[in-house]
Amino acid sequence: MTIASAMFRERGYDRTSLDDIATGLSITKPSLYYHFASKEEILLECISRGYILFQQKIADRDDVRLSGRERVRIFVEAYVDLLQDTVLSMIVADERVMSEAGKAKSRNYKRMLNRDLLERIEVGRKDGSLAFDDARIVAFGIFGMINWMTHWQSAALQIAPETVSEQFVSLILDGIGTSARRT
Repeated sequence: MTIASAMFRERGYDRTSLDDIATGLSITKPSLYYHFASKEEILLECISRGYILFQQKIADRDDVRLSGRERVRIFVEAYVDLLQDTVLSMIVADERVMSEAGKAKSRNYKRMLNRDLLERIEVGRKDGSLAFDDARIVAFGIFGMINWMTHWQSAALQIAPETVSEQFVSLILDGIGTSARRT
């Protein structure tokens, strides 16, 4: 999946052929078809693996006894890490290239991510560690901001992944006002 994910991210799904993937894997196209019925099936497997690895990252750090704010921070850090990884970032693949069945599978993963983040945000409201008007808007804003990273020319920016994560967490949890300024 690493090679296919990297090709999808670098070239785009439409400009990556099964021949390209087979060549990258040093196998024949028929061998690739033995494991996957279509290019979309490969993409969906990349999305599935990304989601599973994200859940593992969360499980390693999370504790339901933490405040909602802290649990949102853990989610954001793990999600930023996920999207900075060429392989794992396929979880935000463009659905326009998928069949209706593929879109349904992809949207299911996105719904699960959204539900997880919403639960964390609501815990923060209940325990007083977060204040907001509408959890859905907060979640959509967080995903919108972080998902856009996949369009960055990250090599040109030369920003360490942990710096991006720290800045996003600060922006999301503290805002950009002068009181949030760090030295």
